[in-house]
Amino acid sequence: METELIKVDELRAEVAPVVQRATDMVIVTPADYTIAAENLKDNKRLQAKADEMFIAPWRKTKADAVANMKKWDDLLIKPLERAEHILKDKQLAWTKETERVRKAEEDRLNAIEQERTRKEREKQEAAARLQREKEAQAQREADEARRKAANAKNLADRERLQREAAARQKEASAAAAKAQAKEEAAANVQANTVTVASIAPKIKGQSIRKTWKARIIDPKAAVMALMQFPDWPAYIEIDQVQLDKFAARTRGAVKMAGVKMYEDSTLASTSK
Repeated sequence: METELIKVDELRAEVAPVVQRATDMVIVTPADYTIAAENLKDNKRLQAKADEMFIAPWRKTKADAVANMKKWDDLLIKPLERAEHILKDKQLAWTKETERVRKAEEDRLNAIEQERTRKEREKQEAAARLQREKEAQAQREADEARRKAANAKNLADRERLQREAAARQKEASAAAAKAQAKEEAAANVQANTVTVASIAPKIKGQSIRKTWKARIIDPKAAVMALMQFPDWPAYIEIDQVQLDKFAARTRGAVKMAGVKMYEDSTLASTSK
């Protein structure tokens, strides 16, 4: 018994600073997070040690096993479990906040990139429109020169106008090629996706598991939505006890869609 008490005191001396560190721990930097993770590992090791030394042996006995297990559990394990929850909550809170900051910065940088892309696309589109206008103008001048050449009375004017028409047509073709290149450039302008790395350190043996859950924020709207599901009874449970109380309170006078109000009879009997 004395040896056992000595072991208990020794183990409690190990447990106390681990519990205190969990309470005092403030996580601000990745280094703090790493320290908290190491404290959590120390905690788990002490839980396993306490279980092996003082709780596991009682699982093999019958007499007073539950009482003794509870005694050691309250003395050694429960403080460690509370400290474990404190550490995990602090680590998760820090991770959540750093992720919020990371995502906000990522969104900011991507918004800047989207704006840059929009401006570049508009610049290329404007340049393409300018070239299309030049093409149209040169084409009109070429067509007009050809028309005049066809109506020219002498050979010299006709040849001059034909040369002018050819020059304007060449300008129109060049403008069309430039416009097409600008249009293709505008279509090919794509925003780069900016990714901001997480500052949360990777801790061997630790991971964060994410699970999707549902929280009711508008019960009435939720019920209306769930009623559209073919398996709605899996999500909505009708409280028959409360319905019976409602029927008794209103004596069946208040009608309710989908509910039949009826009066039930029971026979009471005594021995007299």
